[in-house]
Amino acid sequence: IAIKLRFDPIVVYYDKQGRLCDNLEHFEAVMRVASELGIKSVIFAFCITYPKVVNRMAKRGFNLKQLTVDEQKKTLDHLIDVCEHYGIQLQTCCNSQLINYRQHVGASKCIDGDVINQLCHGQLKTTRKDTGQRKECGCMTSRDIGGYIMKCGHRCSYCYANPT
Repeated sequence: IAIKLRFDPIVVYYDKQGRLCDNLEHFEAVMRVASELGIKSVIFAFCITYPKVVNRMAKRGFNLKQLTVDEQKKTLDHLIDVCEHYGIQLQTCCNSQLINYRQHVGASKCIDGDVINQLCHGQLKTTRKDTGQRKECGCMTSRDIGGYIMKCGHRCSYCYANPT
């Protein structure tokens, strides 16, 4: 229960030739390996169309597509089938409209105070919600060891943390 796997964000976009694309090509392979390692759940979220992300992608010739809830569910149909095959539960981060979809999608807490408290044998002083996160976020108060000003060499077009 101590390892949290995130496949996040799920990005759907139009490429330079106008083809609809996504970043799910290796999802099944990731779930297969996760299952082999004993991981029982994976957290996902759909990409949020923050202006800096939309602008960055556009500068690189990509057009980020904001999916409707029905389109998100259609995408999840395949992901749920893959996860069921490998005995993995999908959990969503800040997508409350998808919780319990097909009785498979659960709510996540990436920084789960109850789990951490269990691992620490009840030694935490608090497990209160992190008020610095989005309203739907269930994470407890925490400190990020990274930050939005650090530079990652991967330069993913959709990354929220990429400052440029």
